[in-house]
Amino acid sequence: DTLMLIRAGGGVFRKLSMSYDDLATIPGYGEMKLDASYSLGGAKLTVETVEGFLHVHVDHVAIVDFLGFENFINAIGGVNVNVPERVCSEISGGYRNGGVTLNLSKGDHTLNGVEALAYARTRVNSCDPAYDDVNRGVAQQGVINAIKDRLTEPLRLPYNFIMGPIIGWDAPQAFVSEMGFFSM
Repeated sequence: DTLMLIRAGGGVFRKLSMSYDDLATIPGYGEMKLDASYSLGGAKLTVETVEGFLHVHVDHVAIVDFLGFENFINAIGGVNVNVPERVCSEISGGYRNGGVTLNLSKGDHTLNGVEALAYARTRVNSCDPAYDDVNRGVAQQGVINAIKDRLTEPLRLPYNFIMGPIIGWDAPQAFVSEMGFFSM
């Protein structure tokens, strides 16, 4: 239930998170919640809906798989995320029920794959009842930035080179896209 538009290229890397609850006109179906476009027509209808909703052209689509995402982040050695406010959440029932319990203080954290995914998925923050989809979008964008930084950080180049085969194996399992290697 996450939609993010990313513009990358020419030294620019900008992100726009869209709430799954945003009302949009879905071609052939009328006005509905934005996330309904995927269940009604997959990525193709979602692209058409987003293009009409934002009046932009979408060049490429990437669909992220949860398990692949965790493995990919672990392969790149985790991600460094600046958490703007304390986050306390229980994903899938929390640790006691086989899920993930997250308790992050405000500040910098190196998150492994499970923690990064839990942070990006947090909808309810028991430390801040006002936490909403905007906060969730900020968290998701922070994780995306952290991935980009991890892969392009000059001091990480030797690690990324040595781990390249593992990263290269995990990346296609994390993302399904029509983009080629160099575009990605």
